[in-house]
Amino acid sequence: MDARADAEVMVVNGSSGTLPCSFTSNQVVSGSTRVIWSFQSSQPDHTFSNGYKEILLFENGRSFPAVAEFKDRLRFIGNFSERDVSVQLSPARFGDSGSYVCSVFNLRDQLVKRVKTELRVVRRGELPMTPPPAESPTTLLVLTSIGVVIIVIIAAVVLMIYCRRG
Repeated sequence: MDARADAEVMVVNGSSGTLPCSFTSNQVVSGSTRVIWSFQSSQPDHTFSNGYKEILLFENGRSFPAVAEFKDRLRFIGNFSERDVSVQLSPARFGDSGSYVCSVFNLRDQLVKRVKTELRVVRRGELPMTPPPAESPTTLLVLTSIGVVIIVIIAAVVLMIYCRRG
């Protein structure tokens, strides 16, 4: 069994944010498989700054909020049959910044897998610009070929004009 999550998620204060988590297993995944989301605040004066606290439990097809602070704001949005155990936090608050751990327990694997995501809640305008997607080698080859064809056509037109004058 293996689990995956984003290392870092950034969310604008007051908006919704998804904490993705998924897992793979060669074993049958059943109602006995449990997922626990835990949280530790990055703010030293926060209630959750002294170690990880369970904030959501998912088992037998149902999710259960574990603490009042997240009760109406954290919900399971994954698709368990597709091994997606992501949650959504809405609205995100500055105090939600910190480490979130997704722990997957599959009885048949006899393993526990934990993955951690750092959530940063930021002010509007503080989200970094996403870089443009990297061009694939195929795209670069096609664009280069088109450029070469255009240059050859221009050179041929210039040559024809020059030859007619001469």
